[in-house]
Amino acid sequence: MAARSPAGPTPDIDKTGAAIAAICKVFNDMITAEVTPRELAESKTRTAGNMVMGMQTIGQQATYRVDAILNNYPIDYYDQYPAHINAVTAAQVQGRDGKNT
Repeated sequence: MAARSPAGPTPDIDKTGAAIAAICKVFNDMITAEVTPRELAESKTRTAGNMVMGMQTIGQQATYRVDAILNNYPIDYYDQYPAHINAVTAAQVQGRDGKNT
């Protein structure tokens, strides 16, 4: 009987190199591919929406308040958050704005 790893079946060593190469290709494609206007719009909506949905309970609101205090956010940080998200450009996401290099 073949040995099993704690994570599941023993990997096929002969295919490991090809699997790593495929993973690297996916990551490289993510880095070099253009962000489409649709992807950017959907990401902005999802990001801003997650913040709103994350403030549904008093406990969640308290967590946001503690984060704001600990990180020294301005008092209107969460009020301005959606505007800041909507101001993000595709060039910024892709690191082509010269600020994230």
